[in-house]
Amino acid sequence: MCTVSWEWTHPELTIYFSRDERRTRQPGLPPEIFKDRAHSVLCPTDQDKGGTWFAANDQGVVFGLLNDYHSEQNVTSGERSRGLLVKDLAAETGRSDIFSQVEDTVSRHRYPPFTLLAWHQGEVNLWNYREGTLSLSSDATPPITSSSWETDRVETWRKEFYQQRVTHGNWNRERFHRHEIPGDEASSVCMTRPDSRTVSLTICKVSANEVSMVYFPRNDRGEFEEGKTVSLPVNLLL
Repeated sequence: MCTVSWEWTHPELTIYFSRDERRTRQPGLPPEIFKDRAHSVLCPTDQDKGGTWFAANDQGVVFGLLNDYHSEQNVTSGERSRGLLVKDLAAETGRSDIFSQVEDTVSRHRYPPFTLLAWHQGEVNLWNYREGTLSLSSDATPPITSSSWETDRVETWRKEFYQQRVTHGNWNRERFHRHEIPGDEASSVCMTRPDSRTVSLTICKVSANEVSMVYFPRNDRGEFEEGKTVSLPVNLLL
């Protein structure tokens, strides 16, 4: 239940990540800098499971994860939290290391279905994990979105709306992620339903010198609060 979009304005990358969650979940913690092996990592934290849905490191590599609702697989108590996979990957830097670590970690654990993205040196890779099988997708075109409710209809509508308003229109991506449809809040990119809602918007910017995240939590009144920015120097290994 999330939506992510991005734009390359070389050499800069900007990623927009809307997080949707059940109302029973605790609020996420805003981005902080953590040390992971030889690298520094910037990410928000899921208080319930200790993982994250969005992470960037000091080499300018960014990872994002969305739930996948196209699988028939049922979530069981023995499955590992998806957000812990992102934590495991967050310090990876080289393309081959990223690919091997994704495959190795997924082979050692069973997860509920997910979509995983990795942005690295001008390219984006997308993996789908469904019913115990990991596959690399050739379709990493924004927006990537998921919905637990009326999955096909809602996801199709959001993608078409993005094409109309952003790709072929004059909306910027932040406006798209903040958009609510009057009378159909359940389908909106910034959505509200009886059991779940959009809880935050995080914007990550990657440049040659810095990675930053600005985190906008959404309160119970449905309003985004003032954003807080945390920055991490990029220290490219040459």
